[in-house]
Amino acid sequence: MSSFRHLIFWLVSIFLLINNGCVDDKISDSNIIVKYDNNHSVTINELHQYVKDWLYYKKFLDRSDAYNNALKDMVTNQLKRIDFFEKGLDKNEELIQSINRIITEELVAEYFETQYLGRFTTEENAKKIYGMMNKEVVYQLIELRKPEDASQKLLDSLKEKALALKSEIDNGKDFSLLVKEYSQNKTSLMNDGFMPPLGWKQSLL
Repeated sequence: MSSFRHLIFWLVSIFLLINNGCVDDKISDSNIIVKYDNNHSVTINELHQYVKDWLYYKKFLDRSDAYNNALKDMVTNQLKRIDFFEKGLDKNEELIQSINRIITEELVAEYFETQYLGRFTTEENAKKIYGMMNKEVVYQLIELRKPEDASQKLLDSLKEKALALKSEIDNGKDFSLLVKEYSQNKTSLMNDGFMPPLGWKQSLL
């Protein structure tokens, strides 16, 4: 590539940092490790982020290999982009039309991931959901049954009784005693009002 003549490698302590396991997100972004010309360069942070984003630490077991190969790929990809414009390929209408659909699809996918998926499919949200899945809701029940052909008078009576029970509970009345006196649910009566706990599946229903 013609752009290789512009490539100047700056010898800095990046590889020493890598081998010692010291590369992290707090490194100053001003640490340039590769410079193509006055307009293009690669910093330590950019390289470190590229290694994480493209999972180079899984592709290469050795830490140095991961960073060396990531840097090589970053340089190659950037030189390809530079050459693309230096050779005027961006003005080749036939070429642009052939790749236009691919570029559009990539932009749409990127927009969807950042503007929609990225807002919800975060690690924090995933932890919240998994935390909810491990929880159970324990509750007590007083059941007042309503006959299918209940008259309005009976419905009003049941409502009045339910509100009276709520008032007693709010004022500290022992729930278990109210269960024994009023509940018409067999399971509730046998367990001082306690019902089988609700888990993740029941909460969805």
